[in-house]
Amino acid sequence: MGSISWSPDSQVLASAILNGTIMLWDTATGLPIRVLEGHADAVTDVSFSFDGKFLVSKSLDNSVRLWNCKIWETITVIHESTSGKWLSSVAFNPKLPILATLGEKDTTIHIWELDFPTLLTVPSVSSSVHYVNAKVVLVGDSGVGKSGLGLVLSGEHFQPTESTHGRRVWTFDKQDIVESSQAEQGKIATKDFDVFLCHNSDDKPNVKVIGKS
Repeated sequence: MGSISWSPDSQVLASAILNGTIMLWDTATGLPIRVLEGHADAVTDVSFSFDGKFLVSKSLDNSVRLWNCKIWETITVIHESTSGKWLSSVAFNPKLPILATLGEKDTTIHIWELDFPTLLTVPSVSSSVHYVNAKVVLVGDSGVGKSGLGLVLSGEHFQPTESTHGRRVWTFDKQDIVESSQAEQGKIATKDFDVFLCHNSDDKPNVKVIGKS
């Protein structure tokens, strides 16, 4: 983990992560609430603006990203070379819309005067991603298709294995729990969970329950 930064209202804590993401934490519960993606290398520093409307991040990918905290999207990218060390940092002025960054391989301090009202109207750039964390639990015997289902949940292409030569997946949005005999006919749902029906190598359907938090 790189640096951390409090939001001005103390409700959110942002942490710079080595994998190139920014983790946002709910300070009341201590739980992660969102992950921001966009950098291509380790994030070394983060800082909130004095009004809490913006978050700035610096990365070893030679870029500084400015995030709109209302939509959690990158609205501008500043390209600045770094030394490749953990010296790379950024800082918002505690009272004014002014940003300080390290550039030219961490040998020069750049001072940026920002127009906050205009920046709030700027559309997001396309190369940023944010998502809310969820806990996922896969339950099932060996060879019933848990790995294949994991690929579904992560949005990756199907890869045949010794126990799973094909895949068919349905999602159901009902609020009733039914018996397994009905589930084998594709009639399955459960309250507070998403339920997936997968087929293993014997073409026998198996129920997968995915719990969310």
